[in-house]
Amino acid sequence: MCLAPARPGSETDTVYHRAHQRESPFVAASLAGMPRGGDRSGNDRHRGLTPRMDATNMGLRADPTDSPRGTMGHRKKAKPVPAPPGRNRRMTKKHLRISILGAGKVGTTLGRLAYLAGYEIGDVVCRSRASARKATRFIGAGYPQAAARATLSRSDLILISTPDDRIPDAVRIILRGAELPAGPVKRRTAGRIVAPSGLAPAVIHTSGALSSSVLEPLRSHGTSIGSCHPLQTFQSPAGTVSLIGRSYFCIEGDDRAKLAAGKLVRDVGGRCFEIRTQMKPLYHAAAVLASGGLISLLSISLEALAMCGLEERDARRVLSPLIQGTVANLEKSGPARALTGPVPRRDTGTIERNMRALSGINQNWLAIYELLTERCFELLCI
Repeated sequence: MCLAPARPGSETDTVYHRAHQRESPFVAASLAGMPRGGDRSGNDRHRGLTPRMDATNMGLRADPTDSPRGTMGHRKKAKPVPAPPGRNRRMTKKHLRISILGAGKVGTTLGRLAYLAGYEIGDVVCRSRASARKATRFIGAGYPQAAARATLSRSDLILISTPDDRIPDAVRIILRGAELPAGPVKRRTAGRIVAPSGLAPAVIHTSGALSSSVLEPLRSHGTSIGSCHPLQTFQSPAGTVSLIGRSYFCIEGDDRAKLAAGKLVRDVGGRCFEIRTQMKPLYHAAAVLASGGLISLLSISLEALAMCGLEERDARRVLSPLIQGTVANLEKSGPARALTGPVPRRDTGTIERNMRALSGINQNWLAIYELLTERCFELLCI
C-alpha cells in the first residue's frame, strides 16, 4: 500500500532512482526523431505497442539494439530535447510514453498532469477527432484520433478513461491497432521492434465500479492489466488539476500494472492505496455513499430548510459551517467520537419530535431518518 509519495532515501525511491539511471536508447532516439505533440506521419509514425520503459523494475526493458528509423546498425547520439515551459525539465526524458483512450474530464486531467510531470503524451483517442483535438490542446501535447479509425502507436502505458460501458470498445481499439506479442519474442520482426522479454505495455482503466477483469481479453497478449480510480470528483479538468495533490487513487490488478499506476499517481502528485480485485464493487459502493449519497442526504436538509422559509442559497450558506465542522471532526476523531445530536445524548424526546415532523412531510424522509438514527445507536456501541 502506498499512502504517500516516496520520500528521498526510501526503498521505493532507491528503486526508481536506480532504474532511471539507465536511460532507454529507444526513448532517447524517439525523443530526438519525433515531433513532440505534433503530427507524426511517415517514418516518424511508429506502429505497434512494444514497451519502451527504462524502469526495469516494471519488467519493461528496451531493446539495446534499437535505433532511429533509417539508421539500422548505426545508432545516432540523441540530442537533448528542451522541455516545454511549465514542465519538469529534469524528468522529461526519464518518464514513460502514455496514450489515453477516452479523454473526458478524468483522462484530460490526468493527461495534463502527466504532461506537466514530464511524460511523453502519445495518442489521445475520443469519439470524434474534434473532441480529441480539444483534449490535446488542454493537455499540451498528443496525437488526436477518432475512436472509429484509431490506430495506436507504441506506448509504455495505456490509460483507458472512457465511461464504464465503453471500456470493451477501448479494448477492441487496442487489439485492433496494436501488434501485441502473444509470447516471448526473441527476434526483430517486420514493422516492429520487440523487447527480448516479449512484454507488452501496461493497460489500466480509471473506472471505480469495474475491476481490472474487464481488461481480461488483453491478458492473452502478455499485457499487464489493472485499474487506477481517482477518489475525487471531476466537475471540470481545469478545476480538478489543483485537487489531485490532496487526492487518493485506488489501485488493483497485476503487479506490473500496479507498479506503473502507482508511479503515475506519485508523479502527478497524488497518493494511492491498494485493494484486492474482488473488493472493487464494495470499494465503489463506499465511495458512492460518501459522495453522491452525502449530496442526496444534504439535499433533504436543504429542502426542509426551504419549507422553513429559507432561500436555497441561504440554506446552503447556513449549513456549510455545520457540514465542514462535522467533516473535520470525522477526520480528526473517527465517526463514533465525531457523533453529535440527540442520539449520543440519549434524548428520545427530541428524536420522536423530529420523526413526527418528517412524517407529516415525506414518508421517505422519515424512513431515512429512522435508518440513520439506528446507525447512530450502533456507532455508540462500537
